[in-house]
Amino acid sequence: MKLRAITLSMMLAGTLSAQESAAELSNTSETEIETAAPAEDSRVEKIEVTGSLIKRVDVEGPSPVRRIDREAIEKAGHNSVGDILRNLSSNSFGSNREKSGSNAAGVATVNLKGLGAGNTLVLMNGQRMARDGVLEAPDLNLIPVSAIDRIEILNDGASATYGTDALGGVVNVITKKDWNGSEVMTRHEQSVEAGGNLSTVSVAYGKTTGKLNSMIAVQGRNNTKVMASDRDWTRGGESTFAPTANYQTGSNGTVASPSCPAENIQNGQCIYDYTSSASSIPEIQQANLLTEFNYQLSANTELSLTSSGTYKESNWNYAPNAAFFTIQGPWVDGKGLAGHTTGDPVNIRARMVQAGTRDTEVTTRAFRVSPTWTQYLSDTWEMKLVAGHEEVKRDDIGVGGYLLQDKIEQYASDGTIDVIDGT
Repeated sequence: MKLRAITLSMMLAGTLSAQESAAELSNTSETEIETAAPAEDSRVEKIEVTGSLIKRVDVEGPSPVRRIDREAIEKAGHNSVGDILRNLSSNSFGSNREKSGSNAAGVATVNLKGLGAGNTLVLMNGQRMARDGVLEAPDLNLIPVSAIDRIEILNDGASATYGTDALGGVVNVITKKDWNGSEVMTRHEQSVEAGGNLSTVSVAYGKTTGKLNSMIAVQGRNNTKVMASDRDWTRGGESTFAPTANYQTGSNGTVASPSCPAENIQNGQCIYDYTSSASSIPEIQQANLLTEFNYQLSANTELSLTSSGTYKESNWNYAPNAAFFTIQGPWVDGKGLAGHTTGDPVNIRARMVQAGTRDTEVTTRAFRVSPTWTQYLSDTWEMKLVAGHEEVKRDDIGVGGYLLQDKIEQYASDGTIDVIDGT
């Protein structure tokens, strides 16, 4: 699966009378502000408002904007943007998170107001991110946490500005700018239960010299797999597709094979706990690189270039194939099945443990580049030209354990595998 997004936009914006986004104030530590107090002096300052393409000054009351700053992100200890946003009150209906059994196993999205992830607009530095080809919403895991300065959430709908994909609201992830210094961070979280460990290593470097400022961030993370049997709320599944098969012959009902252990028999059938060999959260290994360069070409002209790349592998497994098929012939006649008449076919419900678990590997490669030219026409007007190219490619491969129905019937009929004994 391959998805490309190419954007080219031009914006002419002026300073209208008076609004200042509370989300942009540098002298406050509040994470959520409903209104901004009027300024006491007559200064006019251009402020970029999440959910608006227009610069304003401080007279009008802004829409409620919630801000998650760098300090709050570091204290939370999460290693992905999806984890940071998952527990927001405005995200009360929940978002897609990494999970096994899906071709979007390593994808995380945000779903404001429960209107659907496709109706929540996700921006990076005010520019749209490409949508995932399966979930029809941007993958938050493509943004390295080490590069983030803050996250702004506009809870009100912004469809008048951005279109119907902003009905639920807008999430704007803003990266570090005008930053001097370097940062190296390593973090490991060990789960009390088995599995679910999180490891993160990141390096960020920023430099400002004269007209040029730049920032480079690299992050690697490794999340270990969580098996369904590792947690109380997911363990203990029951299935009548068992390694020692249940069978039905003639007019008799379905019963357990003679090889089924007595403790596994319920209501005459052999039961299998499929959670014993299935994962609920996949293993994720990911590397991110993000660079940003801003150059002041002249007093009124600014050029910038943002680029990022991501490589991600997600691995998960399900219990062995469940198969329902019919076999007949001398091999069945010789198994001594109760109620079976020689020559009659036998219907089989079996768990094909001979092939092992169903293992899937999902590989994602993503690339984004966005050059921007900004021309300041006056103190109150500016013109901005933005071009963007983003590409997301995902390979979803079943690497083992997936079987063809005709092959199962062939091998069971000729005795290559013994579905009665599970060997």
